[in-house]
Amino acid sequence: MNSKKEYAVKIRKIEGEKEKLQKKLEDLEVKNRRSGRELSYMKSEVKRIKASRNNWKQKHKEQQAELQQAKRRITRGGKIKWHHYATWLIVLSIAFRVIGNCSYESIVKILQILNVHFNLGLPKIPCANSIQNWVSKLGLYLLQKQKVPCIIGQKVCLIIDESIRLGQEKLLLILSVPLAKVKKTALQYRDVQVVYMKGAISWTGEKIGKVVKALQQSNGFEVAQILSDEDSKLRKACTLSEISHTPDIAHGVATCLKRVFEKEEEFIAFRKLIASYSSKGVNQALSYLCPPKQRTKARFMNIHKVTNWANSMLENFKKLNEKEQTFFKGLLDQQPFIGALEECIKLAKAISLPFKQKGLSTQTLKEAQQHIDTNEDAQGYLQQFLQNLQGYITRYQNITKHFEGIPIHASSEIIESLFGKYKSKANNYALTGLTTLNLELPLYGLNLEEIKLHLEQALLDISIKELSQWKVKNASDNQLVKRKQFFKK
Repeated sequence: MNSKKEYAVKIRKIEGEKEKLQKKLEDLEVKNRRSGRELSYMKSEVKRIKASRNNWKQKHKEQQAELQQAKRRITRGGKIKWHHYATWLIVLSIAFRVIGNCSYESIVKILQILNVHFNLGLPKIPCANSIQNWVSKLGLYLLQKQKVPCIIGQKVCLIIDESIRLGQEKLLLILSVPLAKVKKTALQYRDVQVVYMKGAISWTGEKIGKVVKALQQSNGFEVAQILSDEDSKLRKACTLSEISHTPDIAHGVATCLKRVFEKEEEFIAFRKLIASYSSKGVNQALSYLCPPKQRTKARFMNIHKVTNWANSMLENFKKLNEKEQTFFKGLLDQQPFIGALEECIKLAKAISLPFKQKGLSTQTLKEAQQHIDTNEDAQGYLQQFLQNLQGYITRYQNITKHFEGIPIHASSEIIESLFGKYKSKANNYALTGLTTLNLELPLYGLNLEEIKLHLEQALLDISIKELSQWKVKNASDNQLVKRKQFFKK
């Protein structure tokens, strides 16, 4: 009996110790979870502090650079080393070109007027070639040597497009922008950075894929998204690089319109009617009423301009005199078709605008789907258009799954705008290939203070020889130069 009591005591003692250990284990688990949360918080704090520190270090670096530049300008009488003109004059000249959109010859004339009118006392006015060299040096410096600290080590979106002109030159332009769409407005010039620009006789998916890989290594960022039109080369480059491709919403809408209308007899008749008005009305008194010009290649990207014109003409038809009414009477027969086309365009604008402003997200996809569902009973052209558009919405839904709810960019209009701005300022001659004028592209987003910040280092780092070498290395074939040399007397 004594032995049994001893065992019972020992068992109770062991069970008591077990309960204590169990309680201690539970306490440790609670403490471990609390410590885990604290550790997670501390990690995020360390990350935030590091980012803040890097930001302040960058600001300090910029301030020190400005201070050193100011000291050097004082010792050199306001001039950059090895340059004859005052820094303020160089900054002003570049600003006239980049911000003011003046031609180089116009800048020279403006400076001459300012010199006389305000008694600036300039002994010599820089020539157009000197101003172009300053602009090109600053552009090449930003393109090759100046990195953007905010995207180093971050995930970015690359916006890619290819500008095709006559001759063999095809310019590949690549812009970078942080992956997340933060602003609730369309992208502006200052939101993006030109990271690559090169001319070639042809671009393939393999070549573009290698360029993207090289950019990741040289710039220190991770490419998580490529935004472009649906060119097969660009889609292949994304596949080879294993990077998510997002089709531009504007090109997507234009593709849907093209699939619905391009081969329809009513649209062909409408297109021919508009073309006849443009050709026959040029030398008449009613030429002020002629329709706007359209690009043949991108007809459905700006088809709204023609429909707006047609609707305005129909609304004001009674205001036309007899001759004008006779000339434009064909529009009356096209009125039902114009109304159907306009209905599709209005819906396309309502669906695509949130994508351009807010980016691609579950919220904008929901808004787009609501527009489609609201018109589920549509017939005719609108029904076909919505069916095509639904395919893009489905693709976008699959794309968003890879980005964990982060709103991303869905509009590449900024790169089209860059091309348009450059072409409006460059030589209008169709055979012009890649020149140092292209080096203006990285500057379009700069303000006056940013020009001042980078100018001195750019002029010191980049030589005329480097400009020439860049042009030779990045230009494939300049047909205009060949033409001038061939016909030279």
